[in-house]
Amino acid sequence: VLDDIEYFFENARTQNPLIGNILPPTTDALQWTKDFLDSKVRPRFKRDKKERVSNTLIPPGNCIHFYRDGVGYSATFIPCDFFSSIDLARSLVDDHMVMGGYHRAMITILRDWEQNFKFDFEHDI
Repeated sequence: VLDDIEYFFENARTQNPLIGNILPPTTDALQWTKDFLDSKVRPRFKRDKKERVSNTLIPPGNCIHFYRDGVGYSATFIPCDFFSSIDLARSLVDDHMVMGGYHRAMITILRDWEQNFKFDFEHDI
């Protein structure tokens, strides 16, 4: 707000010297505005400090959990709040961060589901 008022006063004085002569000094207008904001506006926006709740990330929609079953991959529908904590496993980075992870799991499960061991996606990831 203060920047806008300062801009207005500077432009008013530059564009029309007659109006510029009747305007109060810019510093006075800025100080009056600052005082008004401090006394009348800011008190309405004061917030009581509240204890914050920790963030909980819950994936939206339907969740399918892919996991290694010792032979290959398996999957099951699970409640989305199942992921409120994460178990660390040696394969975590490989499963999540590389092309072979979820891509390989999805193909394995879909090939088994379709009973078509040549199944592949139309478009590569």
